[in-house]
This record gives sequence, C-alpha cells and structure tokens, in this order.
Amino acid sequence: PYLINNHWPSAACYRIHSASSYSTSDHGASLYCPAVQSVVGACSHCVSFKMAARISARVLVSAVRAAQGARTPLAAKALRTIRRPHMLALPLTAAAIGVCVCEAVSEPGTTPDPWTGFRFPNEIQPLGARRPHQLLGLGTRTVTMFNLYVYSLGMYARPDDVERIITKSDAQATNILTPDFLDRFTAPDVEKSIRLTPYRKAQMAHIRDGFAKSVETHWPDQALSIEEQEARMEAIGEFKHLFPKDNFAVGDELVLSAVGGTMRIYHNGSFVGEMTSPKLCAALFRAYLVPTPVSVPARDSIAAGLHSLARERYPGH
Repeated sequence: PYLINNHWPSAACYRIHSASSYSTSDHGASLYCPAVQSVVGACSHCVSFKMAARISARVLVSAVRAAQGARTPLAAKALRTIRRPHMLALPLTAAAIGVCVCEAVSEPGTTPDPWTGFRFPNEIQPLGARRPHQLLGLGTRTVTMFNLYVYSLGMYARPDDVERIITKSDAQATNILTPDFLDRFTAPDVEKSIRLTPYRKAQMAHIRDGFAKSVETHWPDQALSIEEQEARMEAIGEFKHLFPKDNFAVGDELVLSAVGGTMRIYHNGSFVGEMTSPKLCAALFRAYLVPTPVSVPARDSIAAGLHSLARERYPGH
C-alpha cells in the first residue's frame, strides 16, 4: 500500500479502482490499477494466502503481460512469486507488481532500456555542446558467463553533426557501422555523449578501469612508436584521474561527453573534469560500435538509430 499510495501516477486515467474490479482484458495501462488493487484488497480483507493467490494469479499474469515491453527485474520476480504462492509472499508480489507497473507507465521525453526498464532522456545538453545531443540507442552492459547486468547505457549525438557525415551509401548499407563510417562518426567534429546508470551498486574504480581498458584496446593506431605508446598511457592515466571517487550507486548517472576532441565527465549532473585527447575520445566511442563491442544490445540499438537518421536524410534508400 505504501508503494501504491506514494508512488502511483496521479493522472485520472490511472486512478485505482475498487478491489472488486477483476478485469483481465489486455487494454494496456487501464488494467494495471484494478489488478494491483485487487491483490492488495484481498490481502487487507484477511483472505487466506492460497485463496488470494488463486483469485489474483490470473489478474497478475495479465497485468504483467500487458506491461508492454517493461522487462523489469521486478516483473520477473513477481511472475516467479506467482508460481510459488505457498511461500506466503503475496504482499511482496503486490508491491513488486505496483513498482513494475509504475516503471512501465510512459514518461514523456524518455525511452526505456528493454533489458532493465531504466529510462533515458531523449535529449541531453552537455556543458560546451552547441545544441542538445539526441539519443541514438541504448542497451545493457553484462559480464561473466551468467550475463550479470552491470549498467545500462545510452549513446547520444548532435543530430545535425550525424546528418552531415551520413552518405547515401550509409542509407543503403545493411550494416551502417563500417570502418569508414566509424572514422567519420568518431572524428572530433561530431559531438557525442554516453550516459550510464548502474544496475547495482558498484565501485567507480571498477567502471573507470573498464573504460581505460576499452580505450587502450580500441586506440585508433595500434602500431605505435615508444613515444606514441608513452603518450597513450599518459592520456589514459589523465582520463582515469577524472573519475569521481564516490561509489556508483543505483539511481546515479555518469555522462562522458566528447566535444571537439575534449572529454568531459559529469556525475549526477555535476561537472567533474575534462581533458583534451581526440584519439582517446575516438577510442571510447569505438569500444561500443566495433564488431566485438562492450555491449552487443547497445551496439545493435545504436546502429538502428543511426540507420534511421540515414533513411531520413536520404528517403527511399
């Protein structure tokens, strides 16, 4: 009840119906409130857990299925709980469904990550950017053989910069992320940003070291002289020192923005620091766009977003 009373959307179209409303039709958000309220009502009226489970299981399943595309961990946990009503976890199920549905409600100006449910703004305005950066695509970074979620990320770019570098062949290509396109996209004259939000609490040092390793691996020139190798390591060291010392907590955001070859870092909206290295900026963004990227879902989503801009630039191709 706390979750529903304090976190439920106030719009009239989402008002909570009476506990007797047991609609199971798939009509999107109109189903959510009766479903959740039915479960809470059953619990509050001292109906036995087994009886409440039988009454509400069908409603809960319909509610989750109707939450179109909201593949949140809470939704998955709720479905698992429904299958085990004997564990006396029905109140937790109701709370989980309530949060899940709240997350599924559309928020204007945002796009959800289909893997975690985290919502990303469609535009951001980094310091020094001439115009807002538009969301190209998003996805989730996973690690280990168990595909544990680490963070959700979205890649942004200034739309007119992208349209300027796009060619007719890009619009016709099956895969827009060709080596030639990556050279153009990662050039200093294309403003771009990456926004991250963690799936679970993490040490910022781990995120920092992951970025540093990706930058070193995807540095534009791999056949380097001793002097060039020293310059690369110096740039990476300076880059690592920019990161904040705080932990990366759930709900935090980290933005790395490349404007004119200068990398700027923001933590929860506050400017942290900057450094100038066009090659480091290029390496960071290449890490998410190469054939073996940091996140395959993110790369595929970004590629689709870039291809969409290309088709808008050259209709009919």
